[in-house]
Amino acid sequence: MEMAFNDGMDIINMSLGGGSSFKENPTAALAEKLIARGMALAGAAGNDGTDGVWMVSDTGLGDHATSVASFDNLFIYLYSFTYGGVKVPYNWSSGYGKVINLPALPIVPLIVNGTLSDGCDQSTYAGKDVKGKIVFALGDITRCKSGGRSSLASQNGAAGIISQAMGGGMDNLAGIDGFPMASIQKVDGDKMLAAWKANAKNTVTWEGKEGRFSIDNAGAPSDFSSFGLD
Repeated sequence: MEMAFNDGMDIINMSLGGGSSFKENPTAALAEKLIARGMALAGAAGNDGTDGVWMVSDTGLGDHATSVASFDNLFIYLYSFTYGGVKVPYNWSSGYGKVINLPALPIVPLIVNGTLSDGCDQSTYAGKDVKGKIVFALGDITRCKSGGRSSLASQNGAAGIISQAMGGGMDNLAGIDGFPMASIQKVDGDKMLAAWKANAKNTVTWEGKEGRFSIDNAGAPSDFSSFGLD
């Protein structure tokens, strides 16, 4: 930052992570001094949004600095599948790492007491025939991560697993190596459940090319992005 000032730069634009919430920290204090000397400074808000409000990276914390957060795109190109007449975009897990291209298979929602479960316990598979089918579970990570959920589905003989996100947009899942796992939006998951209740014989047909989709959280701050009040 000092080098930029000494070299006669007019603008500093930096993407530095690490939320702190204290504008007295060195880079925040230096930013204010440089702005007072005529420079313009913009800094990334950071990727600590899950820690709550105010966890903004140092460089954007000063009274006169500009802090820039991340917003989700209005549209995005994704691969998709069709179920019960509904076209559903998805993110594949990093463990699987490629476009999912399974044959047309039915889904088995892990419903317990009338509610879609997270698939973290063997008991959620009781009385359900998932062998060679696609497990459909809630993507709640408070009790188990995507790897544990995928492992349990695989151990029960499922051909793959679809995970319904809890909030807007889709989750970025790790899953496990070699096992197909897809994350879908909550709104699409609700449509799939409705289609399954209408006809449990519906099957998932995977598309081989990308399409343009509007995301549920489009235009809103990204769930990972740090933020603060205006």
